[in-house]
Amino acid sequence: MEKKMSSTNTNTVIRMGNRKLLKQVFERCDCCPNIDFEHSPLFVLLETYAAIPPSKSGKLIHALQDILFVASKADNLSKVIETALECNYCLPPDFDTFKKRYDKAMYLYLNCKDVWDRALLFMTTDALYAHSWYHGIYLPKITPDLSDEARHKLEDNCAAHFWQTQHRGDSCEIKYVQRFNGVHYFYVYLNNYPEIVDTWEASGETGKKTMVRREESFSFNVVFAYNQNLGRLDTSCKGGLKHAKQLEKEFCEKILGYELKETEIVKKVYEIDQLKYRKNQLKPNLRLGVKRARILAMELRYKFMKNKRDKKYVGTDEPDSAIYDAIDREYNCRNVHLNLLKTGWVRVELTILHDNAEHKLLLELRPGQCKFSSENEILRYIGEEYLKEACIDVQPELF
Repeated sequence: MEKKMSSTNTNTVIRMGNRKLLKQVFERCDCCPNIDFEHSPLFVLLETYAAIPPSKSGKLIHALQDILFVASKADNLSKVIETALECNYCLPPDFDTFKKRYDKAMYLYLNCKDVWDRALLFMTTDALYAHSWYHGIYLPKITPDLSDEARHKLEDNCAAHFWQTQHRGDSCEIKYVQRFNGVHYFYVYLNNYPEIVDTWEASGETGKKTMVRREESFSFNVVFAYNQNLGRLDTSCKGGLKHAKQLEKEFCEKILGYELKETEIVKKVYEIDQLKYRKNQLKPNLRLGVKRARILAMELRYKFMKNKRDKKYVGTDEPDSAIYDAIDREYNCRNVHLNLLKTGWVRVELTILHDNAEHKLLLELRPGQCKFSSENEILRYIGEEYLKEACIDVQPELF
């Protein structure tokens, strides 16, 4: 899942939001500071918010994080409104009186909680990292068993799997939701799959701050997405292919009544083998701000010789086509056709223009994995979009 935003980020909601709505959000989250929300200066609100003890502010911080996530982009807010309309929820006339996205987001949070939770669940699912998805399991078009009995059996088997392999998650709950596109979603929640968070809290007697370690559970750990019309199963989970194999077998057995063969489980997110051919040399994408794109390194493996592989590297000051010049020199003289080779991994350098500055982003691509050299979310997003438009990211549009 996405990284959680700090309470500093959520200050934006306090700065930008309607004071009356903001007060209601605080009250909904059982935080009722004794101040005048409507007339107090901004710095008083921010100081009051910062002074709420972490043991009491968790619910409020999560609510403000969700509001910030929805309001930060017009597209996110539109998705919540679309979900409301899909649920046949009629937005009241006073909704249009709010002009700011932050006010509209807070209004939806306060007055359409079921719609809000549903929209946030799917938006979070859509934002899961690509490398955690295992795609393309095509099965017979079977109607899933949505009974409590079948779901409880899957819960028991998922809990047993995680307890045996990772010694955690001894209890499990699965939530079922069907999206309006007809896809069946099964969200797997584990009871003790915690994230440790260090916080500093002031002692009531001395006022001295001490470090307190708290465990916060992730929202969900595994997602099964089954499209009955296509007979297609997609799974998001961490831990690698071996976990996906077992979890998908359990899902097929308990929910679909189908015995999944191991050969049907695949994971191929990135199509990199095409990059060994000069005709597929990477090109700039000015719409995304990618000024230059080139391959700096590539590993080529012989298809019929398991342990034989070659690695090609070029310097950053060489032409964009240098990697192909190196491949031609190596294999033409040895009379080795490229069809006899497959690409193991590729290292790509993107030169991106953003905020009137030039940035370098390195990507290391393998068939089932992509590593970025930067943690900057904007640069990573541009990199992901570039891979899609260059037809390297070949995972189908699930959502």
